[in-house]
This record gives sequence, C-alpha cells and structure tokens, in this order.
Amino acid sequence: MDTRHRKMEDVLQELGRKIDKMVEDSRLSKIEWKKEIDQRVEEVKKNIDSLEYQTKEILGDGERWKEVEVRIKNATKEFREAVEAAFKMNKSEPSGNGKNRTD
Repeated sequence: MDTRHRKMEDVLQELGRKIDKMVEDSRLSKIEWKKEIDQRVEEVKKNIDSLEYQTKEILGDGERWKEVEVRIKNATKEFREAVEAAFKMNKSEPSGNGKNRTD
C-alpha cells in the first residue's frame, strides 16, 4: 500500500514540477498561454479522476480512502491557487514575459 501511496505522491510532485515549468515558459502570447493552461488543467482533472478511481479500487471506501481523498482535494486546491497566482502575476508584469519572477 505504501508503494502505491508513494506513486500518488510522485504523480502530484511531477504535476507541481510541470506547473513550475509552465509558469517559467509563460513567454507565450496570452491566448496561447491560456490554451496551454486550459489543456493542462483538463489533463490534471482526468489524472485526478483516474487516481481517485484507482485509489478507491485499492483502498475501498474506508478511512484510508478518506485520508487520501482529503490529500487529493488539498493538492487540487494548491494547483488551482498556483494557476490563479500565475495569471495574476502575468497580468501584473508590464512586458508579460515572466522575467520579473523572483522564485
């Protein structure tokens, strides 16, 4: 079980890395950038649905699943906040090229 749980955490960490890369590559025009984000958000939604389904099959509907479900919801919330922050950051940059980032 721990191996499968670790795999889920790895998927979420990879997602975080992809989000960071996406923000770094925000030199795309606003339209292209929005399309890219929309596409990735849809991919994430599909991945989350798949992950939830697979996890329910493994863990059933017991207490362990509830713990995993809470973690998935928290990760989804963090992802949404990161995307929202990226949009806000991109709007506040005069050149829109992402060079003013400090992180």
